[in-house]
Amino acid sequence: TFGQLPYLTGPNGLEIAECYAILRYFGRKLNLYGNNDIEAAKIDMLLERENQTITEIFKSLFVKQDNSARIESTKICDTLVIFQKLLEKNNKGEGYFVGDKVSIADYAMLDLLDACISLSSTMLDAYPTLKAFYNRMASREKIAACKATEKYKSFYIAGNLGLK
Repeated sequence: TFGQLPYLTGPNGLEIAECYAILRYFGRKLNLYGNNDIEAAKIDMLLERENQTITEIFKSLFVKQDNSARIESTKICDTLVIFQKLLEKNNKGEGYFVGDKVSIADYAMLDLLDACISLSSTMLDAYPTLKAFYNRMASREKIAACKATEKYKSFYIAGNLGLK
């Protein structure tokens, strides 16, 4: 549609571009978009902020600086404080960001927290609830299996993001 990836095609002429449109499509299709409109709105809110944050991190990769300066310039720590508080509002942070089951917001947050760990392996130490959430999500059977592959371990984006 826009001449770039990601791009999803499927049955009945399905063509969707843009990662968050694809994510929301699968969220609705696989019942990962909350149990009601209020939960869906909270998921949307988290996705919007996660997207802003990850975009800032990616943009920072084009500026020559070390990772501590990158972390400071993107204000990621301020955002992690907010995300931790939001997680703790739901079941004291012992489950998911919204509701009582995993949602697309949780997968997006896992992606963001992976990016944070790529910038600093100890970044989540200051956010114990987020770190516990990350460990729970990363230990899910299929996610853990994916992370154990050589393809995943050698994945490299720009700068050093993606290096473990």
